[in-house]
Parts: sequence; C-alpha cells; structure tokens
Amino acid sequence: MDASRAAYRDGNGQPFPGADSLHAFITPKKPQDMPGMWQRYYARWRLTTRELLDPKMLDLLSPLATLSPPATVINKTRYSAFSEPHLYRHLLKREADGLIVTGSETDVCVLATVKRAVDLSYRVILVRDAVCSSSDRGHA
Repeated sequence: MDASRAAYRDGNGQPFPGADSLHAFITPKKPQDMPGMWQRYYARWRLTTRELLDPKMLDLLSPLATLSPPATVINKTRYSAFSEPHLYRHLLKREADGLIVTGSETDVCVLATVKRAVDLSYRVILVRDAVCSSSDRGHA
C-alpha cells in the first residue's frame, strides 16, 4: 500500500483538531472503473483489482495501524492523492491552506501529489525523512 499523510493547518499555522488524513492507493474494483490506459493496465493485471483481491490486503498492517492516529481515510486509484475529487472537497471544507506530505514512491505518487497541491495553491511541506521509493535512483 502506498500511503501519504497530510496534516492541515489554519492561516495561523495551528493544526485543525482531528485534521489528519490518510491517502491510500488502492486498485479499482474492475478495470472498467478506470479511464484510458489505466483500464488496459488493470485488464492485464486483473488479479490486483478489488474484484478479485482479498479486502484484508488493503488494510494497514496491524503493527502499523496501532501507530497511526485516527484519521480520515481517502482512497485513491491513481498516483496523485488529488486524482479523486474527495480530497480536494475535504480540504476546501476545512479551509486548509497548507499540507505536510509524506509517502512512498517519491518520484511517482508523492511527486504527483505535491505538484497538484502546488497547482492548487497549497503551501506544501515535504518531509524528507518520511518519503521513500522502491529504487534509490527514483528517490534521489
């Protein structure tokens, strides 16, 4: 599971109570649920879709779940956490103007999320020690 966390702060830099959210990369239920090339990708790798995957495979591992504070969970089916409209609506509702971003696949998911956040005029803090990648080259 790829996950990135964002903590929301008001205009004075104070955290909103209970404002953590967890953005988890999950696969679509069926390939037909995805647009364009994603549909082809999941048609080829159908065993990874939620239609065939054990739902327990999408949960946080128990040892990690105990370390995670209560948070709003917003699932995403593409690289950027902003690929689903739920996150942006969630941020607008909270009047958030800044994000603290962590996650895996620095050069893919984290990068896509940060770029979109900047495009949407959010102040972004990327926590250097809280991002990772499956390759050193992609993380550099």
